[in-house]
Amino acid sequence: MAVATQAEADKQEGDNRTMGRKHTVPYALYRSHGFVSAFLAR
Repeated sequence: MAVATQAEADKQEGDNRTMGRKHTVPYALYRSHGFVSAFLAR
């Protein structure tokens, strides 16, 4: 069990009965590498 939203935290009214915490990343930046073969592109 983990509190995922502020509404769930408010509903518990300070009585936090969670077994852990849920850590989320709101956004991420991905990077990838690639190449194009001029021979196969023809």
